[in-house]
Amino acid sequence: MIDPNNIVDDMKPIEFRFKKNKEFVEDVLPLTKYNEQYIIVRQYGKDHGYIYDIEDYTNSILHYHYYIINSKFQVIGRFDIHGDIKSCGFTYHIIEEFQNRGIGQTALNFIINKIFEQGINKIVILAVNERSTDIALKTGFSQKSKRVFEMRNLDYQQLNSNNKTI
Repeated sequence: MIDPNNIVDDMKPIEFRFKKNKEFVEDVLPLTKYNEQYIIVRQYGKDHGYIYDIEDYTNSILHYHYYIINSKFQVIGRFDIHGDIKSCGFTYHIIEEFQNRGIGQTALNFIINKIFEQGINKIVILAVNERSTDIALKTGFSQKSKRVFEMRNLDYQQLNSNNKTI
């Protein structure tokens, strides 16, 4: 288990930095294309971080953050997730010196798996630059507009059954 006091987070905006006093769940990401391995940590947001009432969509809220941490316990990326059982959206950012190493795509695949395991029907990504657009397309998202990409659970299942993994 990671000691939260060892985690260094200088990412912006400051309100989305890793909260050292809150519970978190950690996991190890699969190897990147350069055989690098990173830790991924999920921490719930200020409202509910889980789906707590599948029968009542108005009360089903998904809000949490994933932090990617390197071997020096530095936060090098963040994924912010918010939505409900019908649709979930997120944005993400990898700090510049860690871009183009397959970290974003590896983390995105991991997070997609976790989200669809919860029964979410659709994931929407807002791609803010060319790099995030490339990652969304490589991961199997469909482009809906210049900056919006989407993947439905059925598309994910089809992609998963054809390729055995995404």
